Amino acid sequence: GTVIPIWRPGLDLLEQLGLRRPVEAAGTSLDELRCIEPSQSWTKKTPSRPSLVAVRRDRLTSLFDRRFGSRIQAIDKSVASIQSTDAGVCASFEHGVSEQFDAVVTTDPTILPRDDDSGQPSLIHWWSFDWPATVPTPDSAMEVWDHASAAFIVPNDESARVSLVARNEM
Repeated sequence: GTVIPIWRPGLDLLEQLGLRRPVEAAGTSLDELRCIEPSQSWTKKTPSRPSLVAVRRDRLTSLFDRRFGSRIQAIDKSVASIQSTDAGVCASFEHGVSEQFDAVVTTDPTILPRDDDSGQPSLIHWWSFDWPATVPTPDSAMEVWDHASAAFIVPNDESARVSLVARNEM
């Protein structure tokens, strides 16, 4: 999406890279995440540093480019397949490299694990858009999910970004 939420572990990593303060300055600090299930909701317990920052992708890219652009060599390797595992998913790349991930988002249905014996991949649909200007913008991050769909709302300094994910077009 165009807005990236960065939680405490990511902020701690950015601090080691010398980018935490610039990212916090460029982003929006969020103090809570609301969920339909109250037990899944989260509220910041300490008033010191933010635990969640939403930053626009273009600003984050710009910060990385200014800091590391001349020192990074990027090599694109295509994902050949994705396999479900007990710990998440294992992505296999070209040239035999495999790596474990918590989750994978893709627009290529040919690499998705098969749901049934039909040999057809499970279709995942993804919609992402800015919060409508005619509706008051939420003041905190929110998410709702079930076995076949999810909605994520991440406010930022300009508006909020909405992402909807579903296993079917409905």
